[in-house]
Amino acid sequence: MKINLDEKVKIEKAKESKQLNKKFMQDTKSDDILVIFLKAHLYMERELIKTLTETIIDENILKSTTFRQKLDLANSMGLLDGYYGVLGKINSIRNNFAHNIDYQFDEKVYDDLLSTLTKIDKDDFLSEYEMWKNMLYTKDIPEFNFKLQLLLSNIWFALVSCRATAKEAIELRLKEKELETISKYQK
Repeated sequence: MKINLDEKVKIEKAKESKQLNKKFMQDTKSDDILVIFLKAHLYMERELIKTLTETIIDENILKSTTFRQKLDLANSMGLLDGYYGVLGKINSIRNNFAHNIDYQFDEKVYDDLLSTLTKIDKDDFLSEYEMWKNMLYTKDIPEFNFKLQLLLSNIWFALVSCRATAKEAIELRLKEKELETISKYQK
């Protein structure tokens, strides 16, 4: 059986995705929820920066901006494909950790975070959780920590996927603006 170029690219992308996800899971693995959350937040911020700089934003402009400002900018450019709410919630939780020494991330906060996902993403995560748990969970951290880690991994990977389509999203928005401008002058 001969594999064409598109299939080879897909296979390479799948291998790359698997390696990226494996590294995320290794880097965020911890008994301490704060460590899991802060490292995941850093991964997401780095992905936001990549998304913005691979489209049209100069990286120097982003150096003094907050996560929320980067998030708002990416959202205004149409680059987040429905993940604005959940990323904003992640940032709020991160800020709670940073500014409240007694902050506790518990099942209620977890459920609140989960509820900010789109229905499809939430249903997919919940339906696939047991499979991922059986494949990846090694019982060397509390299961709740693993569950949080896996949820954050899914959200981060969705952001990686948004970056993959960011240029097309920008081109589409520019085309829409062009058509809008043309239609104003044709009346």
